[in-house]
Amino acid sequence: MLMKNQVIGKHLCRGNIPVMFSLNKKSRVRGSILILVIIILSSLATFGAVLLGMVYSRHLRYQLEMDRTKALYIAEAGISYSVWELKMKVDKENNGFGNVDKFEFGEGFFSVKHNPETKEIISVGDYNNVKRIVTIVYESN
Repeated sequence: MLMKNQVIGKHLCRGNIPVMFSLNKKSRVRGSILILVIIILSSLATFGAVLLGMVYSRHLRYQLEMDRTKALYIAEAGISYSVWELKMKVDKENNGFGNVDKFEFGEGFFSVKHNPETKEIISVGDYNNVKRIVTIVYESN
């Protein structure tokens, strides 16, 4: 029969149950270091995930701003095309001077509506599903 706190080989008995390991100071320190390492690693992983999310969000905002700028330039090209049609009195598409139906330009497209009564030209530039509208009012000679 086992006695309380009796040592059997290298194992200590607690009551009638032999303890297979002992928790000395050294093993308790190693356990607390492990917990500390796990906390630090999970904190770094969380910080990395937040940082990655911020970088991705900034990239999307940058990409949207680039698409908006390209759509604006395409709309301005539509205005130039419409003014060219009016000056040269050329109507390539037979839809009225200064009017342009969906015209492919670079990687995007533009469409232009000309209203001769109000002397207004409205151009819509589209790039990557981002639309920009440019409107001008002109005076004729």
